[in-house]
Amino acid sequence: MNRTSKTNTKNKVNQSSGSAVDIALKSSSSMLIKAISQADDVKVRQLLESGVNHNARDNLYQGNDALHYAVNGRSLSILKMLLEHNCYHSDVNYDKESAFEIALKLSKFEFAEALLFFGARVEINLFKDYYAPVDSERRKLALLFFWFADLDARDSNGLAILHLGFVREDIEGISILIRRGAQINQRTRGLGITPLHIAAKTLSVPCVTMLLRLGADLELRDEYGHTPLHHAVVHYQAADSKKRLEVVELLLKAGCQVNKRSNANITPLHVAARFAAYECIQLLLKYGADVNVRDYLGRTPMFMLIGGATGCIDEEHLETVQLMIFAGANVSLPDNNGVTPQHLLSECAFE
Repeated sequence: MNRTSKTNTKNKVNQSSGSAVDIALKSSSSMLIKAISQADDVKVRQLLESGVNHNARDNLYQGNDALHYAVNGRSLSILKMLLEHNCYHSDVNYDKESAFEIALKLSKFEFAEALLFFGARVEINLFKDYYAPVDSERRKLALLFFWFADLDARDSNGLAILHLGFVREDIEGISILIRRGAQINQRTRGLGITPLHIAAKTLSVPCVTMLLRLGADLELRDEYGHTPLHHAVVHYQAADSKKRLEVVELLLKAGCQVNKRSNANITPLHVAARFAAYECIQLLLKYGADVNVRDYLGRTPMFMLIGGATGCIDEEHLETVQLMIFAGANVSLPDNNGVTPQHLLSECAFE
């Protein structure tokens, strides 16, 4: 036999041997998955100790690996065995689900806890799908986000776990994050919003009170130059008036600058006037709001008040106009186009 024939024969033997090894590995991996599905702890241990490929994937179904099957199963001890043998807890199946996410989906707290103990990551983007309020049966799972999520990780909207806690007004979760070292003035990516901006905007008296007690910065501005006070005075729902006044007064008493301007030179009084928020305007005036300050278009708060009347002055608007005039509002101050509040008033109908 010549050298070429010997080499070809050797290659065929190696290929045949390699194929046999591959088949054996696939077979043993299938046996492992079967043993996991049957919750056969003894068989699983035997296979793991024999060196079975515990990271093999079920390519015929959802692409689940041994950990996925273990979490879907009923044996916590099997899950721990796999983790002790360094199974890849970060692997995802064809649905992009990690073993940890499946544990959340199935409300398996102990399974999720075991995965975390062995280094599984808490993906912040899962928070919105698996958050649960205080009285929920799934609350223990929700708290895992507060205990284990990376404090600097961001969701698709640029929010960190601390911001999400304030969006949910979750005092318990926020307290956990503060104990872990979360920064109370942490900004969101993009808009630069702080927890105090969120608490003021959502009119959460407990959250605002908590942040003020912790020393949150009152004057930090978002991308548009808005302070927490700007956010608090926005008046969409009349039903929220009581909470709004409470939050606004908390901020003012704490030392918020009442005449702080945004990037467009808009003050909180401009915003409150736009919504004809009588009691809010009254409170701002009490703390020294400038009634004749102009924004970047030269508009005064009175201009905003009348301009927001949509062509009709009702009793509520009229009372607010009178309040502003008594406070010293000049109805003759023109904007950059020479239009005055008096011009606007003359064009309005009265109900």
